[in-house]
Amino acid sequence: MHTTKFINIFLQLNRKEKQNLKLWVNSPIGNSREDVARLFDFIFEKRNIHAENVDRKAAFSYVYQDVPFSEKEMRYLMSFAVQCMEDFLVFYHQQQLEFQKELLLSSIYNQRNLRVYAQQQIGKADAKLLGSNLKDNDFYLYQFQFAVQQYTIQNKNKRYENFNLQSISDNLHYYFIAELLKYTCVSLSFQQISGKSFTFPLLDICLSQIKAGMYENVIPIQLYYLCYILSTNGDESSFHQLQLLLKKDENRFTDSELKDIYLLAINFCIQELNAGKQQYAQYAYDLYLYAIEKGFLLENGELSRFTFKNIAFIGIKKLNAYESVEQFINDYKDRIREEYRENTVLFVRATLYFAKKDYKKAVRILKQIEFEDILWNLDAKSMLLKMHFEEKEYEAMLSLIKSYSLFLHRQKNLGIYKSRYKKVIRYILKLYNNIGKSKSKISQLEINLTEEKELPEKDWFLQQVQKL
Repeated sequence: MHTTKFINIFLQLNRKEKQNLKLWVNSPIGNSREDVARLFDFIFEKRNIHAENVDRKAAFSYVYQDVPFSEKEMRYLMSFAVQCMEDFLVFYHQQQLEFQKELLLSSIYNQRNLRVYAQQQIGKADAKLLGSNLKDNDFYLYQFQFAVQQYTIQNKNKRYENFNLQSISDNLHYYFIAELLKYTCVSLSFQQISGKSFTFPLLDICLSQIKAGMYENVIPIQLYYLCYILSTNGDESSFHQLQLLLKKDENRFTDSELKDIYLLAINFCIQELNAGKQQYAQYAYDLYLYAIEKGFLLENGELSRFTFKNIAFIGIKKLNAYESVEQFINDYKDRIREEYRENTVLFVRATLYFAKKDYKKAVRILKQIEFEDILWNLDAKSMLLKMHFEEKEYEAMLSLIKSYSLFLHRQKNLGIYKSRYKKVIRYILKLYNNIGKSKSKISQLEINLTEEKELPEKDWFLQQVQKL
């Protein structure tokens, strides 16, 4: 029962949702089955849910008391319970979508020939939207939907009317272009990782209109246009321009929209950092910490383990901000989902120990854990290679290189990361093969390293070549 859809959905509910679910389950409009209500009571009384305390037979006995256990009846019961919970989720989250609720109610009134009430409802929703600070993509989607509803109301009984078709057209285009730019940027970021490319047939037309000065007052279009510039041929000037616009209009966007924008800005910083522009390390680190502090990068109060790792890595590897990273780990480790927390924190701490040259602690961690994420595995193997080299454990290093190379060869969807980590192996071998060589050969290796692009942690290699 612990791995069933019923339990999996329940575990994703926050405290407030669980409180409201209890009311829903015990309301005749939400649930008419007493056995379903009792099954929920069985779950609600558990402080923590684990395999031992949600046994199927124990749950069945709690619900039906002296009735002999039936697997078939238990499956039916959980199916009804899942349906009840899904109905609750739809209802509950629809209640949170304030403007959608108003729109739906106006549509219902209109369908029932209550045109005056339909008009009042949509007018009320429109006034509420215009009175809010909201000016993100969804603002124009709501404006489009409201205009369509206005048209539907007016068109129902009148053939000729001053229809608001221009409003429909304008807001549809504003929303579409902002979303087009947004997902173009997302696709470009994904392309860097996966190597897959995507086409957006109307993109060039929209870009030409923006360059011609159209949509100057449409904030999300201007923001995502700057994100697009950063994703294609951006520079430091356009990056700072985006930062200024964000600070100016931050309160116009929802947290979820700001998350997308900040991640696109951070992704640009990472690209520039990988190209050797070291000032972007501080930019990325500051953006990350600010976005977390404001809650933009948190989802239901949780911080992604990947985001946690990325922030720590920038602080450790690019800024040598060891105390700041230690503080960050302590402040935010409990924000990581429990099932990933220990693994993530250990990996970050291993990286911190490696940077501080506390190799015994780093190796102890890296040899005791295996990582599901392929990039984490690559980072772990790279750290082990470097520690073996620095400790002159060449036999262990060469053995690891063989298994590491085979591991990389088998990976088909690494995109640009595959070539980067191949360079790690190649240059560690070059360091090894140049031990005791002439100054001229070592000098040539240093030149090659200096000119090399997209070599992860190039600074480490340059430091080692100085020691040869």
